[in-house]
Amino acid sequence: MASTIRHVTKRDGVYQYQRRVPQEVVDRPAAYEALFGSRPLFRRSLRTKDQAAALIAAHEVEIDFERRLRQALGKPLSEVPHRRLTPSFLQAVREEQHGRVTRPYRQHLILREQDITHHDEVERMFDNFEMDAEGIKRTLVELQPTDDPRLQVAEIADRIIATEEISAPPGSPERSMVIKAVREGLLGGYREIGELMSGMKSVLPTDSSPRRKRLPKLSEIVAKHVMVVGSRRTKIEIQTALRDFIDHAGDLPIDEITKAQVRSFCDKQGSKIIGGRSRNSIERPMSAENLKKKIGLLRAAINRFGEQAGFEGANPFAGIKVKAFTIPQSTRVMPNKRPFAREELNRVFSYPWFTGCASPKRIHDRGDHRLTGMHYWAPVVALLTGCRAGELGGLMLDEIRLDDKFPHIIIRDNKFRTTKKHYQREIPILDQLLEQGFREFVGRGRAAGQERLFDDWIAPGGATDVDDPAWSNSAVIRSFNQTLIPKALAGLLMPGARRAVTFHSFRGAFKTLLTLQRYNLQQNYVHEVVGHEKFYLDERYIVTIPLEETYPAVRACRYEGLVIPPPP
Repeated sequence: MASTIRHVTKRDGVYQYQRRVPQEVVDRPAAYEALFGSRPLFRRSLRTKDQAAALIAAHEVEIDFERRLRQALGKPLSEVPHRRLTPSFLQAVREEQHGRVTRPYRQHLILREQDITHHDEVERMFDNFEMDAEGIKRTLVELQPTDDPRLQVAEIADRIIATEEISAPPGSPERSMVIKAVREGLLGGYREIGELMSGMKSVLPTDSSPRRKRLPKLSEIVAKHVMVVGSRRTKIEIQTALRDFIDHAGDLPIDEITKAQVRSFCDKQGSKIIGGRSRNSIERPMSAENLKKKIGLLRAAINRFGEQAGFEGANPFAGIKVKAFTIPQSTRVMPNKRPFAREELNRVFSYPWFTGCASPKRIHDRGDHRLTGMHYWAPVVALLTGCRAGELGGLMLDEIRLDDKFPHIIIRDNKFRTTKKHYQREIPILDQLLEQGFREFVGRGRAAGQERLFDDWIAPGGATDVDDPAWSNSAVIRSFNQTLIPKALAGLLMPGARRAVTFHSFRGAFKTLLTLQRYNLQQNYVHEVVGHEKFYLDERYIVTIPLEETYPAVRACRYEGLVIPPPP
């Protein structure tokens, strides 16, 4: 039996797809490793002992193999449809064709109960049916050719295949299955007409054969989910995950998505090489964390749909162990992100942004021109407050309380951006920040009528929340990460690897400062100031630790040995 299905064999009673990788792919080691794991035999279990199910599953795996092959050889991927043929789809075809035949008969039989004019139409339809009966039998039972467009089964099947984007090319078993489903549906419909004529079958609907309820496609489910998720960044990530899955398996109804398709998607994603498209971006395999997030976003959308619609089917994105599909990240190429070390901070603050640059446009070349805005102050404030880039970019001047009994900065939602998880906190202002001239910098901004502390910090496209890439991907942050860091820390960072420190590392350095043993700060004081979840507090009664507690404990914390040139 298995020999009738190309590239399919049986192993311990279970069907599997097995195909040798061509030598022309083997001769391309990088593609051979990335797309086939350097294995000469491409093998996938079809996870079934049923031959019909194996035939359908094998076609899906074969599509995946052919795509890998074309990608390995540098050929454009074919644009053929790749929606998988399923038993439920074939059943839907049968029901639709059956209904297409019987629907007009049923309608007139019911309507004539109130309107006698429908009686003549019923009689005419039954007379025509009796005259056509022999032709219907020759076409649908004896498989004879016909000129009757109602009975041209192959043409009807091809229209369905094209409309629904089913992967069923000419000559394939899948196309034969669709043709057979059309034939069975038409034949069943015509047989029912005979039963209606003789009175053997009631025209009234019954519960014995309920119609298959159409379930939404994955794109429809995700579209509703995206409307209620939080940040713009998350919305973009969900839509990217959806696009990648549709590119791989098609935009399928939820009940047609199988675990095998999700595993195949994970296999393809896990073999992708990402990065390297922009300056200082490192080529690397997709990490397990990235793939887990992508699968998790789609899983969450289906979970929401299940709760709202009462869908009780299995979530195909649940229970996927992504580590089985990804290559472990090399710490040499992808070192963990970390806080700045003291020597690195002094190298950063000896850069032209802080000591003098050539001109307002040549800010990376040394000279006598002093920068007085965001290029100088954003890194300084980030280091001495622990604020995120998004929090600083949208920080308003009226959220800086220098004349308060306990000088502090309020981080909260405002009209320029929201905060992470909409959490509000008060950050004590360190004495070291005031000594640097921060009070004078804030005063100049107020005198100029600014709303934000950094009015020269412009977010591309407008920022809406701290997780949005707009503030954190603005020109000043890109310039700091992509140019200042490589130049200032040349020789200290591992070449050919992802940067272990970025602008966000100021936040890590600030938290490290607060945890130094000499300050003996309680752990929850540190979490309160930096905006992390606090431990061992009863959330019913204690939401925040008040500023009058954190300010005296934190204000005197100081980076010893740090040299920041004074502002001009």
